[in-house]
Amino acid sequence: MGSTRYAEGTALKYFCSDKCGSFARIENSRANCAAVLERSGSGAGRADGWVSETVAPGIDYAYSKIGNNLNGRVSRALLACDGRVRAQTGWY
Repeated sequence: MGSTRYAEGTALKYFCSDKCGSFARIENSRANCAAVLERSGSGAGRADGWVSETVAPGIDYAYSKIGNNLNGRVSRALLACDGRVRAQTGWY
């Protein structure tokens, strides 16, 4: 499964497999932005954990570590720039 959202010219891509896990990737991004993956172990849609990776100098993309989506866990991807959420996917 995959989902893409756009904000400020940046693409937020969410990749998910119920067999292994999920991750977030941002492309065509500026500095001070991060790809964030939030997870919920209860499936209630409230984050109880997250991983994040910021855009490094000289490149325009970033991707998060893989989050485990096994045993009913759900996750979503966020694009955060300057400490604010600019785009997000739903919980999957």
